[in-house]
Formats: sequence, structure tokens, C-alpha cells
Amino acid sequence: MIRWLIFISWILSFHKAWADVEEPTFVIESDHFSVGQAHDYRIGNFERELSETEMLEILNSRRYEKTHQVEVKNKHYLYFAYVVDNRSGRTQTVYVRFPLWFSKSAIWLQKDGRLIALKRYPRWGDTFFIDLPPGVHHMIGTRLSAASQQGQAIGVRILDFQSLEDEWRSVEFMISTVFGAVGIMIFYNIGMYILYRRIFFVFYIIYSGVSLYVLAMMNGYLPYHIPHMSLAGLIGSLSLLQFCNTSLNIRQKFPRVYRSSLIFALLCFLLSAHAIVTGHWIGFALCMPLVMAFCCLASIVSLRGGYRPALYFVIGWGVFLICCSVVVINLMVWGIQVLGYLVIIGFAAEISLFSFAIGQKVRLAEQEALRGNQHAFNQLKKVFYPHQIDKIKEGRALEETMPTSERDACALCFDIVGSSRIESSHGRIFIEDSLKACESALTEHYDGVSMVATGYRVKEMGDGFLCTVGYPFRTVMGQNPVIGAMELALNFVKIFQKRVDDLASGQLIFCSVGIAFGNIQGHFPKVGVVEYEVDGRAVDLAQRYEAFRKIYFPEGPAGHVITVHSTVFHQLPAHLQKNFISVDLREAKIILRDDPDASHVHYCLLKPDAVREPLQVSA
Repeated sequence: MIRWLIFISWILSFHKAWADVEEPTFVIESDHFSVGQAHDYRIGNFERELSETEMLEILNSRRYEKTHQVEVKNKHYLYFAYVVDNRSGRTQTVYVRFPLWFSKSAIWLQKDGRLIALKRYPRWGDTFFIDLPPGVHHMIGTRLSAASQQGQAIGVRILDFQSLEDEWRSVEFMISTVFGAVGIMIFYNIGMYILYRRIFFVFYIIYSGVSLYVLAMMNGYLPYHIPHMSLAGLIGSLSLLQFCNTSLNIRQKFPRVYRSSLIFALLCFLLSAHAIVTGHWIGFALCMPLVMAFCCLASIVSLRGGYRPALYFVIGWGVFLICCSVVVINLMVWGIQVLGYLVIIGFAAEISLFSFAIGQKVRLAEQEALRGNQHAFNQLKKVFYPHQIDKIKEGRALEETMPTSERDACALCFDIVGSSRIESSHGRIFIEDSLKACESALTEHYDGVSMVATGYRVKEMGDGFLCTVGYPFRTVMGQNPVIGAMELALNFVKIFQKRVDDLASGQLIFCSVGIAFGNIQGHFPKVGVVEYEVDGRAVDLAQRYEAFRKIYFPEGPAGHVITVHSTVFHQLPAHLQKNFISVDLREAKIILRDDPDASHVHYCLLKPDAVREPLQVSA
């Protein structure tokens, strides 16, 4: 009884094994076909190549097992068998296309007790072809792998010539489009780096170039080699991390996120080292998705921090991360062939979105630079005249923005009499406001094109300032500088009295103006800070004539004082000369510093009431 049970079990197991062997891996039912493998017949991994006799013995004895999983060992020859059923009724030229491009591949057809090698199709990686008559045929193949990996047995396809060409053109179009786009981005980033010298462009160039190398290897354009691909992946991952850190300013803005990136970099190094040493693909497969996950997270943090270009990074890295994750899961679990192209699609999407991100980043950088320049020029307006700023913007040197010749003109020295004795809680504010109001009168009628203005402020001195009329700016409508200087002096007195009435009402506070005529010249110093300076005899004399009131009115004047040089006095209209009092310096036994030959000094004393209704200078 036991013998009968053993015999029946043996018969059933033999029948099942025979049924498994005879179940076709591929079925051809028409002249036009593109068939993916239904399963695999696994023979095993060997450290050496099998001889033809050994392979025939395996086929004849059916020493293989049906499986839906494929397992490849590094530096081993993977042997497998296929059963192809040609039901089309005629001989078909069958093209067997393997995924990837292994270092060594071959496949044979069993026919009449011997093995016939399929010819290699030269245009596309590991693709072989042979004429296959109607009926069931057995094939045996081997592939020498440079990687250890497991996955679904779905990668091999058999096609007719037209289907192979159509598929080749489709893949070629997709790959060439991606390679072209990435190539353009590489050259674009090279140009951007040359123009802007930003290091993140270099990191993106390295990342893009390495990605092209990996894509070429994964799509059969280069021999499949996990150690090489892992090394390239490590370089690409580290470059991507650095691109993320530098382009989003992670180190400066988010130090904790930056420290996390160092941990991810170390993790990528360990995974890649494991893949390089062992040849197992899982280290490479996990490295890039981990980096993508970090970069996506870092860009989200940057986006929440208000950096708008980070939105494109979030979408780009998010899409690529999803695509990479789906491909890895597909290889291990689902086995859907079309999902293998998601890496290409995700990479293309990432490249496209990054072009927008980099463009917006450069635009923001330019806007920031423009704002910085505009701020700088706005600050320069506090020091320079508008026409100087315009000339500097045109590329001209500062030394070319103001005249450096000599000319006869008037100089004025303005000072507040007894400013230290002003009794006011806002004394400093009163002085500063008065000086600012008087100096603003100098820029009336300013025209930088024709170089015309009411006057030019030379410098501030204590609680007063020096200015000129007629140089470096010409007077309005070619007016005599003396007349312009007198009008300006009276305007100073009027402005100052208005400030006294507003801020120091009830106090007797006066100002003093000295006016001299003579040679004035402008120049830029040859050493030290380049600052436009105006000096000359008229500038020196204006200070001396303003100081005359300290000698002549030791207790202080009874009103606002305008003291003029004799040259100025003699050029004034006769009706205005009558308002001046001439002092004979010899009789007064006064010698003016820097003008010892002066015989007379002329001054005008203006009461506050008279200032409120100022004298007319022009006749």
C-alpha cells in the first residue's frame, strides 16, 4: 500500500513539474508581436560558464524551476531557460530584448540536439535575434552580472522587427529628449556660473552630469555595473546635498537642517560603500531617494521661511522622490514594466522645475543687487549731487563729475552769533534746523546738466558753514556772482530769523555772514579719501570778514550782520550800498588776517523787523 502511495505521489509531482516546464514563457500568436515574459525558468547562479554539453543536459532533463522572481549574484553567471510557443503558423524572426546591458550575455536555441546561438542586434544593448519556426521551442541563456539584486521576472521581451524598431524609437526619443534637456541645463549652468560665480551652479552641473551617466547605464546605453553606478550615485547625491544647502542658504538660515544634511551625507557614503564592496543594488537604490527626501524637506522649511523659489524645489524633488520610490517598489514587488520609465519622467520634471527655480533665484538675486545698488546710490545722494550720481552710473570716475579749474567767484561764511549762549531746551535742534534750512537754499535752481545752482556748500564749520556763488556752479541766467551772493546772504538772514521766531521766540539771536570775492578753485586730493574740495583766496577772506564782527562788536551786534569785502561792496547797486556802514581800518587800528592791505570793511546791520521785509538787491 505504501509503495502505491509513493508511486502515485511521484506521478503527480512529475506531472506537475512537466506541466510547469511546458508552460510557455512567451507566446507568439501573429506576425506582429511584443510579448513580455510571463515567468522565468530559473537554473541558478554559477561562478563559471557552463559548457554546451552541460546546458543541453539541463534542458533535456528539465533541471530548472518555474519562478516569478529573479535573483542575480554579483560576479556570477545567471542561467535561465525560456519556453517559446510560436502559434502564428509561420517562421518568425524573434528579437529577444533583455533589460540593462550586462558585461556578458548570450542565449541559445535548442534545435536537433544542439544549441544554436542567437545573433546580437547591435543597435540596442543586450538584444538578440533568430528565425523561429512554428511550434514550441526551448532556449537557455546566461548573463554575467556586476551586481547582486532581486526583483520581479518581467524585464525580458520578445518582439518582431517592427515592434522592436517602434519601441526603440520611442525610448530613443524619450532618452534623447531628457539628455538634450539636461545637456542644455548643464551648458546653461556653466554659463550662469561664469557670469555670476555662484558655487551652487557647479554642484548642479556635477549632479546633472552624474544623473546622465546613471540614466545611460540604467537604459542599456552603457554596461550595467553597480560599483560604478554607486560611486556615481554617491557623487551625485553629495552634489545634490550641497546644491540644496547653497542654493537655499540652508547653512546660514537653518543651521539645524544643515547639520542634518551632514548625517544624510554620511548615510549616503555608507550605503554607497556597501554597494561598491558587495555589489548589491539596494545601497544605490536607497541612496538617491534618501537624499531626495532630505532636499524636499529642506525646501519645505525654506519655503515656510519665505523663500519663494523653494516652491519649485519642493515640487521637483517631491515628484522625483515619488517616481524613484515607485520604481524601487516596482522592482521588488509589482513588476510592471512601464513603471520603469518613471525615473526618466521624474528626472525630466525635476530638471524643468529647477530651471524655473534657478531663473527665479537669479531674478531675486538681481533684484536684491539692484535694491542694494539703489540703496547705495540713495545714500550717496546725501554726499553727492544727482548729476554726480548719474555720471558714476554711466561709468565715469568721481574725479570727472565736478570742475577742477579756477574762476573768480564769491565765497560766503555763515555763522550763528553766540550759539553757545542760546537759552532753549531745543537749542541743538534749533541750530541744526537753521543750518539745514539755510543750506537747502543753495540747491535752488540746481541743474546738473548745465551746472547751474544758487550756490555750493563747501563745508560746515562749528555752528556755521562755508559756501560759494559762481563756482563750481554757474549763477542763474549768468547773474553777477556778487549780486547772487548778496541775494543769498539776505535769504540766509530771512530764513534764520524765521527759525528764531518759530523755535526761540522772544530771544535776540542773530546770525553773521561774511562775503568775499576772488579766485576760487576746485580739486580732488591725490592721496587719501577722494572728496571734492573748494578753496582759494575768496574762501579764506570770507571767514576773516565774518570774524570782523567779533572784533568790532565785542559785546555782540544789535542785529544780523553782513560784512563784505571792498571788491564786493563796489559791485553792489548804489541803493544797496547806502545800507552799509564803512569802517576805516587804519583809524580803527584793525588789521584783518590774510588781508593786511585792506583799508575799509563794509557791514550792514539788520534788525529783526527789517529782515521780515527784506531789501531788494537788484536796482
